[in-house]
Amino acid sequence: LGDFEKDFLGLPSEVLVTSMAVHQRYFPVFQKNEDNKTGKKKLLPNFVTVRNGDERALETVRRGNAKVLRARLSDARFFYLNDQKKALSDFQTKADNVVFFQQRGSQAQRVQRIAELSVYIAHALNLSKAQKKQVQRIAELSKFDLGTRMVTEFPELQGVMGENYAKLKNESALVCSGIREHYYPRTAKDSLPQNLETVAVAVADKLDMLNTAFSLDMIPTGAADPFALRRTAQGIIQLILGSGISLGLHDLTSEAIRLLDAQQKLGLDRSKLQQELIEFLLQRQRWYMQQRNIRYDLIEAVLQFRPSERAESKALPVEQLQLAEFLGKHLETDIFKRSVEAIVRAANISYKYPKKIAKNMDQSALKLTEEKNFFTALQPILNSDQQARWNPENYLKQLHAIEPVVTRFFEDVMVMDEDPVKCGNRLWLCSQLAEWSGRHLDLRAIVFA
Repeated sequence: LGDFEKDFLGLPSEVLVTSMAVHQRYFPVFQKNEDNKTGKKKLLPNFVTVRNGDERALETVRRGNAKVLRARLSDARFFYLNDQKKALSDFQTKADNVVFFQQRGSQAQRVQRIAELSVYIAHALNLSKAQKKQVQRIAELSKFDLGTRMVTEFPELQGVMGENYAKLKNESALVCSGIREHYYPRTAKDSLPQNLETVAVAVADKLDMLNTAFSLDMIPTGAADPFALRRTAQGIIQLILGSGISLGLHDLTSEAIRLLDAQQKLGLDRSKLQQELIEFLLQRQRWYMQQRNIRYDLIEAVLQFRPSERAESKALPVEQLQLAEFLGKHLETDIFKRSVEAIVRAANISYKYPKKIAKNMDQSALKLTEEKNFFTALQPILNSDQQARWNPENYLKQLHAIEPVVTRFFEDVMVMDEDPVKCGNRLWLCSQLAEWSGRHLDLRAIVFA
């Protein structure tokens, strides 16, 4: 057990803990009970270290370890006090000279993109004008501490020191915590930001990182992932699904790519880049849903609808998660199985003969009761789609309601009639049903025992 001067307790506790635990491999010592004001255990001016050998010369070892720690803490205090003498804008200015990625501009330009994307997200989340101002400020200050001496010497403290210095400069409590929390989640089990303002900045920060790396073809392959892009993508999915926010991957990636391309004048193949980003993010979304014990076929059903148009989908991950969880409760019911089989049959035949589908329905050519009933049953589904599109309960009710009509249609009607008008009309009915269902999920992926 060693000790250090109590004066050093004036440094932020994270600085002391990092100096001891990370740099010196010491164990910091805390008081037993939590502090009444902060609710946290107070750090004591002591440390514990371990050495090989017997008890000889323990005092010499103790003094030696304390001397090394004292020198490191003295440096930290010097950096801390000198950083405080400067305005936050001084550190922001330094970012102009820091390269983010070669050929992709400076850290200052990255902050500009993060700020613009954060406000875009805030607008998508319907945040108030006051909240958007907070979002803007968090984003503007999100990386300023990278220019401080403290973070230069203690890179593990980025965000933490930003929060500390922002408090000293009287920034709002929400902005201060946002500077630290916009790095969350750092791991799969990490906390999420406590408010939507910070969530907006956190998503923007991670997506800009991912987008910039992908624009340079730094796409992870195999085990190689030097920039931890899988973790970055996982963080985006955790933020969206864990916070339960309505953000779609298509619109998000589209805006991120637009901002980077416009700022750096790169002439990117936006469509190709977006497809790569979305496929990468979908891999992480699959993993997230698997951790929620959702069946693999339901995951594929909600993620692989219209595979050829996946990058253009406006589906929301949070609604895909809700839909998969909801349908998982009904998988074993007979009516759900019958409904899926009927829809899949309609989808398969319309996908098999796309050129024979009528461009426009000729209602006057519908002669059989079963095809008339099919047409009639389709109308409320198609007309109410905008309201019921991502309401799982309504979606299931609509599936169940149309199932007997579709089943009877296939039992009594020859779809591939020799008359091209009749055939085209009947395929049109099937294609409309498949089109409606395909906006939600690909029922063909569901496997029944």
